[in-house]
Amino acid sequence: KNYYLQARYYNSENGAFLALDPHPGDDDEPLSQNGYTYGNNNPVMHVDPNGRIAKYIAQILLFLAKPLIRKYGGKALNKARKYMVKKARKYLKKWGSKYRIESNGGVLLKIIEKGKGRVFSIDFHRLPGIAYIKKYGKKTKKQYSKGIWHYHFKSDTHYIIAELIPKNVFIKTSSKYKVVW
Repeated sequence: KNYYLQARYYNSENGAFLALDPHPGDDDEPLSQNGYTYGNNNPVMHVDPNGRIAKYIAQILLFLAKPLIRKYGGKALNKARKYMVKKARKYLKKWGSKYRIESNGGVLLKIIEKGKGRVFSIDFHRLPGIAYIKKYGKKTKKQYSKGIWHYHFKSDTHYIIAELIPKNVFIKTSSKYKVVW
């Protein structure tokens, strides 16, 4: 029997989806690259309602932080940081012994699995050699000197949030720097 689960159909007999996951997976995590599995083939420990869960987590966190940062600048970043850490700690309380929350410098929020490293983070810092000033719609040689909002999963890949890239900035994409949404 097939079940419709938000974005695709799931066959419970063979334990696989009938359509590919919309997220292509991460370079450093081979299990995430199988487009027909669910939650890295571990549905007991992982939840992924539509293959794009981190996108929604990042959107929600940035939705809460953006107005404060735009209105109050650096002071708001500190307030947003405290607020995000408080909410994340509350949400992850039941897994407290497994995860640690950090926030410092250009990192708004970082979730770390103890003994394994970063699981997810939202960062704001310069991207030298990646972000350039655009003039008349074309990239110039002048590098953009301010921070760019982006997020990470376990890997070093920077997922740069398109709607937060200033209009006069060109992003040089690669396997380590991807513009999303």
